[in-house]
Amino acid sequence: MRAALSRESPPGRLGEAPSKESSARSADPATSEAMSDWLRELARQEHDRLAEMEKFNQAAGPFLAALYQQILADLEGFRREFPGTFIDSNFDPQRRVVEVINHSRSNPAPQVRISANSTDQTLQLAFEFRPSLNKELPMGMRDGKLAVDMNGGVSEQALSQLALTPVLFPELTSNTLLYDSFTEASGLR
Repeated sequence: MRAALSRESPPGRLGEAPSKESSARSADPATSEAMSDWLRELARQEHDRLAEMEKFNQAAGPFLAALYQQILADLEGFRREFPGTFIDSNFDPQRRVVEVINHSRSNPAPQVRISANSTDQTLQLAFEFRPSLNKELPMGMRDGKLAVDMNGGVSEQALSQLALTPVLFPELTSNTLLYDSFTEASGLR
């Protein structure tokens, strides 16, 4: 199959000898020029898309770092209120992922994975212990920084609350409808 995809592939269907008609079309400069135009246009669109993804990826690191600092501050407050709880948190700047796991709760341990998806340009909150709570929040550039693109922007504090509530208080958010009404009241739905 690899040979059929090489540069020497004849015009027509992959792996088949060219017909007289397809050979005549490929030799026609008008058809070759038209093909080049559409290919050039799609290549330009793809380069633009890749540039937008790169810009998003560059901005996602500082955005997630700021969100992680808010999460750490909130976790510190939770630990003061509930001493002896074991909550693990991690921020991997290269993968652009924040994870929080509450090891003090039932099996499976409540956890959230927060990531910035450059393809969809969304902030994803994945609750593996309760997938019905998963969220994809639209993101966009605002004043040269990445922001959740809802209701004029959403603070790190509101995002931390959205991410941590099911992890720290899983019994209080076991009712998905209750959690959805909370997120709607917070302007995050």
